[in-house]
Amino acid sequence: SRHMLGVAYLDGKTPSVLVVRGTYGLMKVDASTLRAGTLQKIWRWTNERQPFKYQGQGQHSIKVGDIDGDGFDEILNGSIAIDNDGRTMWGTGLGHGDRFYLSDIDPARAGLEVWYTIEDPHPQNGVSLWDAKRGTLIFGTNEASRDNQIAGGLAGDIDPAFPGMEVWGDKFFFTANGQVISG
Repeated sequence: SRHMLGVAYLDGKTPSVLVVRGTYGLMKVDASTLRAGTLQKIWRWTNERQPFKYQGQGQHSIKVGDIDGDGFDEILNGSIAIDNDGRTMWGTGLGHGDRFYLSDIDPARAGLEVWYTIEDPHPQNGVSLWDAKRGTLIFGTNEASRDNQIAGGLAGDIDPAFPGMEVWGDKFFFTANGQVISG
């Protein structure tokens, strides 16, 4: 089990505290807001009654941001996106990874993207870029990855020769639009 805390502006203006539990199995997110001097629970999200693809999707951090452009913060709990009202938006179904990054990685695309490095073995897409609003795959590796092969990763604008950020996971290096960077 893992416990994390975060802050999100679920109504677009008032800070709410997020209490997050779980990574590999049961996952819960409780959202509460201070009203009239009392911390009041707004909603609870849990993967208990969600389809299997929402099981074991947690990572070691959460990210918060307005991923759908509605002016309210959404929560990314690993490979799952939760809307500002506590409803599930999408999940990758790829499983657990140690790192993921939410940003405008590719400025040529509208909206934000999520760069995932997934520890679980996969025939492809163990490192992959996803559309943050829709939860759709933009690109990933076509090569298989082994269990725990991809423990590291990063997204950052490290080479001015390529527009946007460059993304990395294990031996896989890409430009923001999916071009392989060799060497």
